[in-house]
Amino acid sequence: MDWNGVVIDDEQVQCEAYREVMKPYGIEMTDEDYYSRMGMNDRVFVRSVFEAAGKEISESDIDSGRRGEDGPLAGERSAERAAF
Repeated sequence: MDWNGVVIDDEQVQCEAYREVMKPYGIEMTDEDYYSRMGMNDRVFVRSVFEAAGKEISESDIDSGRRGEDGPLAGERSAERAAF
């Protein structure tokens, strides 16, 4: 269950986490980039961000980030856990 905005408003925290995770890929996310995608699940969100940046990402790379494995979406562990 997704409680974002119900129990606490942590959208800005999530936005910052995604911003940090995307940095190593040369993707600079703005608040508008994040908030315009609200309502997307994480997988669709990540694909959309990469597509908008003109970059490709595989399903296995997305999956490795979601599981917290080392790989293309490893980034900072604390930011990744919050983002995925």
